[in-house]
Amino acid sequence: MENILDDFIEVCRLANIPNLKKSSIKIEEGHPTIRLKKYTMAVYIFNHGDTCLKVGKAGPNSNARWVRRHYSHKMSNNNLPKSLLSDDILVKKENINEFNVKEWIETNTIRINIILDENFGIFVLNLLESFLHCRLHPKYEGLKSQNMTPSISLVDESSSMAESQFWDGYCPECMLNDKQSRLLLNNYDFFECENCSLQMAVPYPGLQAVVLNFRGKHKFHSSKTYADKVNNSELLYVQTLDRFPFCEKTQIDAEDLKNFISQIK
Repeated sequence: MENILDDFIEVCRLANIPNLKKSSIKIEEGHPTIRLKKYTMAVYIFNHGDTCLKVGKAGPNSNARWVRRHYSHKMSNNNLPKSLLSDDILVKKENINEFNVKEWIETNTIRINIILDENFGIFVLNLLESFLHCRLHPKYEGLKSQNMTPSISLVDESSSMAESQFWDGYCPECMLNDKQSRLLLNNYDFFECENCSLQMAVPYPGLQAVVLNFRGKHKFHSSKTYADKVNNSELLYVQTLDRFPFCEKTQIDAEDLKNFISQIK
């Protein structure tokens, strides 16, 4: 891991991020039982022996993702338990099922947490995650290996919405109503929900996804392009500007999203 971090520091230097030093990065090993510390963000790695299974990230307000998302197959359609349960060879070899998958993860994987101060910003967090994807080649990264459809992760064990602010491809409004609806590219190059016509713009793929304040008209491109085909885990925003990029850099929480959607005509 030390060599990997040395290389990442060099990548940051080339990307004109000179203030990120090795001393700025804290590495912890273990499965978390408490919330991510305030004013921090992190990238985490799940290893099984010599194999990297999963690489993910958690922003400053993503404690559900940090603590619970990758330990219950019910937390998300795009997480480590779902990937393990869809791996027929591993399921047969390790006798994994939906009742023991959490215990299997905690007993048989090593989780490495790479923690940064939130002041370095979401771009650095995304850069670190992408760098580790390329370097470690996680077994269960990407939809093809998982063989499932992604969703926005708003469901929590203790409430109807989690603190996660990352978007994975499904309609946020339908998810609030316990439904899963796909978003299709329309003639205005916005992704529009096939069910409720909610529209989303993706001004910076891999970084930002914006819930627009007006609905679509179900006028789609003849060639179908769905938002959930590529899992970029964009940060979720709501529209505050009339023109590109449609939003300011103010991040939202689950309650902000719910209130914004309730006012869309």
